[in-house]
Amino acid sequence: MEETLHADALGDICDQQLDKIQQLLETTTLNDTKFTSKIEHSIGRVRFKQGKFFESETHLIKATELDPENIEYQFSLATLYATNGIQIAFKYMHILTN
Repeated sequence: MEETLHADALGDICDQQLDKIQQLLETTTLNDTKFTSKIEHSIGRVRFKQGKFFESETHLIKATELDPENIEYQFSLATLYATNGIQIAFKYMHILTN
């Protein structure tokens, strides 16, 4: 029970820190697209591991757009779609039908 509480607390701290990093990215103009793409990719990978697939998709797409020749970013996005494509497809179907 105590281990679960610690894991939940660490997860909350991780979410808070990722949210702060995301806010920084949104409010700061960085001229270094390689650096920005690395951050977006890292956030996307963490969100993927947390099971937050829609958030992961947003960051992995952004990383791929910023550095379209980076194979690692393309592979991460492809992995997301290969493992969770049905869930993501339903999200878009819902948007299109409303």
